[in-house]
Amino acid sequence: VGQVFRLAAAGAHTPEPVAFGNVRIGAATSQNLSLTNLSANDGFSEKLNASLGGASAGITAGGAFNLLGPQATDSTSLHVGIDTASAGAKSGTATITLVSDGTGTSGLGQTALASQTVNVSGNVYRLASPLLNTGSVDLAARVGAVSPSAAISITNSSPDIYTERMNASLGVAPSGFSGSGSVTGLAAGASSSALTVGLNTTTAGSFSGAVNVNFISSGAGTTGAADASVGSQAVNLSGNVYTP
Repeated sequence: VGQVFRLAAAGAHTPEPVAFGNVRIGAATSQNLSLTNLSANDGFSEKLNASLGGASAGITAGGAFNLLGPQATDSTSLHVGIDTASAGAKSGTATITLVSDGTGTSGLGQTALASQTVNVSGNVYRLASPLLNTGSVDLAARVGAVSPSAAISITNSSPDIYTERMNASLGVAPSGFSGSGSVTGLAAGASSSALTVGLNTTTAGSFSGAVNVNFISSGAGTTGAADASVGSQAVNLSGNVYTP
């Protein structure tokens, strides 16, 4: 009297491909893979082992399971991701190694099965990098004259298309000055002079102080991530209003 056992039969893993879309630099990325032992559950099928590795550059992969029974599914053990330590387009593959295991069934040891390739992709965006091009402003006018003004130039100095866009606004201007304008969605490498400061001319005197330019890295149109502050930089202001 003998018994005949069939090998485990791995179904196609899901999802395939694994696409993470656009993410911000430093974000955590992980996608669990689902894999089923399709062998008949009639007492004469071996169990399934799987391990995930062999990730190409820019891709992360890991995890394993053993002795997955016939018609059972594992959806938590195998996982892939992308490396978000640096910006850029990330794509590559990882390999699921599969084995039919006779432990507890046929007792015939392990038999290698055909491996499966997991295709993984995603784009990683760095934060906007603010550069203040106008460090100081000096204005002068007569009492009652039209308020003189000057533009403040800023640049999103982060390189290439894998950069979030930059928003900017002025903080509270010091006494004797006013501020206006805003910048929204400034692309990598682009500059803007939409922020302006003006000198009030209602009162004669000398005025000085600083106004902060507040910078935001915006995920709008790229990662979709919430706004993130990328700091403030000060513009030094001086002005003189003369009596005729």
